[in-house]
Amino acid sequence: MKLEASGPSLADAMRPKNVRMTGHLREGTLFVPGPALDLTDVEGAVVMSGGILEAKDLRASLGGMKGWDGKLKFGLEGDKAPFHLDIAAQADAAELRALLLRLVKDDALKREILKIRNVNGDVSGRLSLGESLDALAASVTVSKARVSASYDGIPQRIAVREGSFKYHDGTIAVAGLTGTIGRSSFSGNVLGVSRGGRLAPG
Repeated sequence: MKLEASGPSLADAMRPKNVRMTGHLREGTLFVPGPALDLTDVEGAVVMSGGILEAKDLRASLGGMKGWDGKLKFGLEGDKAPFHLDIAAQADAAELRALLLRLVKDDALKREILKIRNVNGDVSGRLSLGESLDALAASVTVSKARVSASYDGIPQRIAVREGSFKYHDGTIAVAGLTGTIGRSSFSGNVLGVSRGGRLAPG
């Protein structure tokens, strides 16, 4: 770890905007306000300069979710400080459901997610949060999924072998699904759920 600081006094020199630090972070922790996410085991190459901390090749854990190949930009001063996190992740499908319930702000959309129950399986993709601490927007992309679940109103259990999923700007979209509902199979479906819980093309 390399640390440099400058200023007319010791107090000024220790202010984040006057400190430059480079090094490698290991076993760090990061709390993201708003969705109240606790990232643990944070590791990556770090540069702090002008009150902004940036990290690349980031690895971290969020509960049982494992992240890698990430980038982080984090302002150290002020409620409106810049913040951006983009990281590849692998998770238990039930953990992804729980995370979406924390990230989604639309009540009708949350009710649709709550209709998905008894979730099993694994998913992998990317998680993105930004662009400032006072206005965090989330984007979740799942590129691989092997999931089974129940959905209110459908008597048979749904199993997905392949497919993609995206949550962005208040809309959930799924595409390229292959799987089964009970003994019936399906493939190539494209469907979205927009703000207010309305069904729409994905």
